[in-house]
Amino acid sequence: MIKRLPRYAETELQQLAADAGALCHAVDEDESGWDRLIEFPTKKFFGPADRSPPHSVAYVQVKSTKGRLLKSRIKLTNALRAAKSTQPWFIVLFALPNGSRRPRIFATHVWTDLIYRTLQAVRSAENEGRALNRSFITIQFDPADEKGDNLIEWMQQSIDDVGQSYETAKTNFTESAGFEDGYGIAQVTISAASEQEIIRNLLGLGNGLALNKFTFTEHRFGIALASPSFDLSFGTLRVTPEPAASVEIRLRSSRDSEVIVLNGHIYNDGLTHRPPDEQYFRFSAEFLEIIWKPGLQFDFQLIVDLQAEYDIKTLINYASLVTWLQAGPVDLQAWVDGKRTLWGTLSRKTPASKFDVRELASGLRLLATFPGHERAKITIRQLCEASGLKTFSDISNATHFRIEGEIISPASDAPFDVLMYFYTIDVGTYTFYQIASRRVTQDIALNTNLRSLTTSKQDTVESYVLENTTASDRKMMSKDYDRYVEQLSSGTTHLLNVGDLRRLLEAPKRTRE
Repeated sequence: MIKRLPRYAETELQQLAADAGALCHAVDEDESGWDRLIEFPTKKFFGPADRSPPHSVAYVQVKSTKGRLLKSRIKLTNALRAAKSTQPWFIVLFALPNGSRRPRIFATHVWTDLIYRTLQAVRSAENEGRALNRSFITIQFDPADEKGDNLIEWMQQSIDDVGQSYETAKTNFTESAGFEDGYGIAQVTISAASEQEIIRNLLGLGNGLALNKFTFTEHRFGIALASPSFDLSFGTLRVTPEPAASVEIRLRSSRDSEVIVLNGHIYNDGLTHRPPDEQYFRFSAEFLEIIWKPGLQFDFQLIVDLQAEYDIKTLINYASLVTWLQAGPVDLQAWVDGKRTLWGTLSRKTPASKFDVRELASGLRLLATFPGHERAKITIRQLCEASGLKTFSDISNATHFRIEGEIISPASDAPFDVLMYFYTIDVGTYTFYQIASRRVTQDIALNTNLRSLTTSKQDTVESYVLENTTASDRKMMSKDYDRYVEQLSSGTTHLLNVGDLRRLLEAPKRTRE
């Protein structure tokens, strides 16, 4: 006959731990049960001792009951401590049926279901003004929870089933439980000049809305706090919307066979209480912003920052689109998940720019031919300030090239076969370096000292992109050029070595076409 069941439960738990090779320590005692700390036996480890994992431990709340009911009440303070702790916790119930001499052993792991119930009960009790140490949560056990003499082994297995990141998994669940439908409700009173100003800001394109009143009340498990978490009477409201889907925008000019493809996202205005055909949508892809409401003509903007860094492909697309728009309408299609969602034409006389877009596009296309250009991030301002970009772009695209002047290389009556030169273009922190050659198609002696050479299109011998170019890099470029000159001069080819093309162009007595 067991007269003191709680004391028996404590002793029995210690015995079960000992039988499993574990240690059972007393932590503290209160009127509702015993708190115990279980140190599980060391697992086999086949590596060096200093790399072995630490002992697994778990806290246990021991409960006992007599009769047929398989349930126990736990104070919310104790349950909250178990839920918030990063360590494993278990509730063990020793149930002594009427007329029985040996209790049955039931247990539950303080994991997702019980943590959720605990946090929800704590939020309700606080909102109702009930003290947590006088409020309880009831745990109902069923036959599947009976562990018997395998209690300690079951505890260890329950911990192992979670994985190595037990503490992280428990913390993440504890912090996110109850917020599945959001973190709260905000009530906002704003001032705006028009509905369109509000819509643009809700879509993330505005400069902020004047805030007259803002309150935010946290909601967890659908239960609101008794008072707002924030209560403001002035400020600026700025909206950063979450994308609703990915979008691919395809642009084509009737005057060009090229297709520009921009990848981006779709956003809605967040006013989901309205029917879809009354909502506004934003299609945002790189520098292109489109606002559209079903049934209405869409509006668009091209947004670039002269000081912001972009990759060369993006800048080429921007310059090409501006050039197309200056010439006429541009066809547009927006595709989402393989379906065309929006189509129409962009048509606008673009405003005057501080730079020549056509020249910019030509220079960018030259830079795009350099291997490694994908790494470069440059600004439009840096492009406009890049010395020689337009000139070298024109020369590279020219189908022929002619120079007239004194030939400084050793005198020779034999006509030249090949013209070789190099040039560099510095854009921001990047140096674009190219070695090029041209086949000489005509070599005419104008008089004793002057020659006129006409060449065919340019052939690239070598090119690359360097960032934060050093003196050592400059030496490398010079050696590369000398090596190619030597290779081309070693045979029967009569080579005119121009060297730095920039110097040739700046020399007053030499001309080129």
